[in-house]
Amino acid sequence: SSSSSSFSDDDDDDDDDDGYGLPVESKVSLCGHNRAVTALALDGPGVRLLSGGFDHIVRFWDFSGMDRTFQSFRQVEPYEGNAVLDLSYSPSGKYFVAATGNPQAKIFSRDGPVECEFVRGDMYLSDLRKTKGHVAALHGAKWDTTDENRVFSYGRDGTLRLWDVSDVPRQTRVFVARGRTSERNAITAASMFNSNQSFLFACIDGSLQSFDIRQHSVQPSKRIERAHTRGSHTSCLAFSRDDETFVTRGGDETMKVWDVRNLSDPVHVFEDLPNRYQTTDCLFSPDERVILTGTQGSVTAFDRYTFEPVGETAVCDGHAIRIVWNTRINQIFVGASDGNVYGLYSSSKSKHGVLLSLARKFNRVNKDVFEAPTLVITPHALPMFRDETPNQQRKRARKAPEGSKVPTNADIGTKGYGGRAGETLNAAWLKKRVPRNPPGQEDPRETIIRHAEAAAADPRFTSVYEKTQPKAIYDSTSAEQVAQEEEERKAKESKGLYDAKAFLGKRMM
Repeated sequence: SSSSSSFSDDDDDDDDDDGYGLPVESKVSLCGHNRAVTALALDGPGVRLLSGGFDHIVRFWDFSGMDRTFQSFRQVEPYEGNAVLDLSYSPSGKYFVAATGNPQAKIFSRDGPVECEFVRGDMYLSDLRKTKGHVAALHGAKWDTTDENRVFSYGRDGTLRLWDVSDVPRQTRVFVARGRTSERNAITAASMFNSNQSFLFACIDGSLQSFDIRQHSVQPSKRIERAHTRGSHTSCLAFSRDDETFVTRGGDETMKVWDVRNLSDPVHVFEDLPNRYQTTDCLFSPDERVILTGTQGSVTAFDRYTFEPVGETAVCDGHAIRIVWNTRINQIFVGASDGNVYGLYSSSKSKHGVLLSLARKFNRVNKDVFEAPTLVITPHALPMFRDETPNQQRKRARKAPEGSKVPTNADIGTKGYGGRAGETLNAAWLKKRVPRNPPGQEDPRETIIRHAEAAAADPRFTSVYEKTQPKAIYDSTSAEQVAQEEEERKAKESKGLYDAKAFLGKRMM
């Protein structure tokens, strides 16, 4: 399906003077969604981009095949009626996992067909570690960056589940978020660290909890209470490459920088950063000198060490939600609340990606030229070359004597029809020479009535019954006489009732 797109270039003169190498010199717009874009994923080479949003659709963008109109070449709907909340490519880029508002995540191949679907858990089991899958809506699903067969997902049921997808998806570990009360503590964001041997996830109660995969403890190894405001939706967790520093983007309009070695207090708190969506991103730049996050209408960058604002790039009129920065092509892609995906790049520092599409000119359609549709007939389009459908195969099998075990007809002459046997020679001779009316074409009652007068005049077969047969005597009373007799009967009955009352009255006296 086609999607409307627009192209725009916005040049900024301060790109080369910022000293941080931010590729925000120009901007392109990839239009197609009609609601907010809440999920983005870019493969390793930076050739294919995935986008999903509140319109329940995942769109495929291929920079090696697009021209400057930026049309998505494919779209899929993971679950009907469920918003797409997270997308993640496998390390090889052959597959991607999609998390929606449904408890079951799905794995798709690179070109769109569904490969498998995760198992749904039993919602009536109180112990969430005993269920085979999630029992409530998902908030995210991500692929392990080092293992092609490992995926983790987390959601509203307060569990983080580790899946083995080498064959059929099956969960290998379940981590339950602990809260102060018995209520389920929903997990809103999660990330792997410590060489992908530990998990850190943010909960709806504002806490941060850490679990080690190598340990089989039901209690978190580390816990940070009140990391963000209780009840706010912490939308993102991002670790540096050395796994010593991480950033959390809170729903309380703050972004906090933490040191893993000292979790008692955050290193720094960035305030007054609007966060209207539950999937707003924050991330480190490829050289890890800058921290980026989405705000109202722009992408804001801060220095990692001095915590000073580096710059603010206006992107859209709405809210900048998802941010992806690919190191190979050095381009930033932003999913916005207006339904567009914006690509930020630098003509001197970026390569490939959107630049490949911008180098291709699209052919405008000349409306004055009319081309008649050509009729192409291929041999395999003819009925004799087509493969039989299952219904056609069943019909042919029923007609085959060896398959249906229908007894063969006896050799009694010509071929029958309608399940009837054929005629013999004598039957055919009689049929031609003996006239008879086929049954069902004449009413038998009319035939009898037609001979009634002749039978009464010459009772050949019933004359023996004339002396013994009773004669019919019909009532000749008219309707007026019947009505008069009925009135007289009623009058007599009423008079007799009056005489009986009078007689009883005299006896009483």
